[in-house]
Amino acid sequence: AMLLRGAFRGAPDVRELEEAAYVKLSGGAPPGEIATAGGGEKLREQAEAAFEGFRDLLSAYEDPAQPYLPLDHGDRERRPHDFDHLSRWREWMHAAGGET
Repeated sequence: AMLLRGAFRGAPDVRELEEAAYVKLSGGAPPGEIATAGGGEKLREQAEAAFEGFRDLLSAYEDPAQPYLPLDHGDRERRPHDFDHLSRWREWMHAAGGET
């Protein structure tokens, strides 16, 4: 969606998305995995939907009442993360009456 809007200086003017790929960079072996994501009108629709969702998210955070939650796992179970020590989620869970 950004490429379609000319967001990248020096990139060619793009009106249609022919193909896209996801590149997984994990630091392990193999060093990079590439999966194609197709192209055409479906890719354009997916790019536009992602852009709209991102814009809506940014708009929501313009509201001072919107909390900046450290984690959002929905219904998935809580599991440790690399940056938990920087967050106060355990304190907030305890204050809210949840389990830690």
